Amino acid sequence: MLKTIPHKKLMPIYILNILKNHTDQDKHIRQKEIIKLLKDEFEIECERRAVARNIKYLIDAGFEIQYDKGYYIFDSEFSDCEISIIVNTLLAAKYIPQNQKNSLINRVSSFSTKSFRLNLNYIKSVKKSGHQNKQFFYTVEILNQAILQNKKVKFKYNSYKCDKKLHNVSSEKYTVVPRRIIISNGWPYLLCNQQLLSLRIDYMTDIEIVDYKQDKPNQIVNFDIDSYISEQMHLCCGESELIRFRAKKLLINDIIDEFENCRFIYEDDDYLEAEVCVNVNSMLCWALKYGADVEIISPSNLRKKIRFVAQSVVDQYKKVDSANSELMRDAS
Repeated sequence: MLKTIPHKKLMPIYILNILKNHTDQDKHIRQKEIIKLLKDEFEIECERRAVARNIKYLIDAGFEIQYDKGYYIFDSEFSDCEISIIVNTLLAAKYIPQNQKNSLINRVSSFSTKSFRLNLNYIKSVKKSGHQNKQFFYTVEILNQAILQNKKVKFKYNSYKCDKKLHNVSSEKYTVVPRRIIISNGWPYLLCNQQLLSLRIDYMTDIEIVDYKQDKPNQIVNFDIDSYISEQMHLCCGESELIRFRAKKLLINDIIDEFENCRFIYEDDDYLEAEVCVNVNSMLCWALKYGADVEIISPSNLRKKIRFVAQSVVDQYKKVDSANSELMRDAS
């Protein structure tokens, strides 16, 4: 049996619940739909006038309820579109263990509408994360504390082996002065004072704060981190240089994705030339990825490095082909 007037004092709360669960800036509902939802979800019957009157009470109480071909609530929480972007970003974060990722996605999704939450299982049906460092969030928490308090941290640094498990790199703990947490190429790094050392945060375990205050001025307080990241594409060691390169024009999207601050200096129907200030070792990796479609014009030392690496690859495959040919001759 449906509930009626005795619950009229709770009507504003029920309507507010409906607006939060079923509306956002892009999705609005009319009084008729609100009446139906009150009946379906709360077993309450009411008239249009009662809905309008209770919505006015909510507006007078300070709730940002708007009307545009239907009612919707506008507040500081996220829209479904924004939640979707956050969820997909979390799904792409390979460094977060799967169980912690699912928990975080569920909490973030609590800010969304009911229809979004019903579709959440479809959004989550992607390849599971293989990383199993369950200390990741604790490590980030400790690093944030150390950065704010200007203290050192000690931790074990690990690396994967063929058993797909993390193993200690050294029996001794690393001790560093943490300065920034950054994401590069989809992986979380800690930027340290020690010669701008970059370490993968998801490889750290057993972290602790060391009771220490830095006497010398912070080396990178005024450090331009955006410039550093743009120049250190893969956070490689080494200096940055002004590099000029030639590439097939069909790679222009990849070039702009990788080198936002590059300067184009020539183009024709098929090729373009550009200059960018970037880490030499990072550029070496990037250029080799595209093979003959990219040519380094300057500096000359980078051209020589690429030629040496390319020749080493050719020689390696020649050895394999030669060994296979001998095996085939022996077999015949």
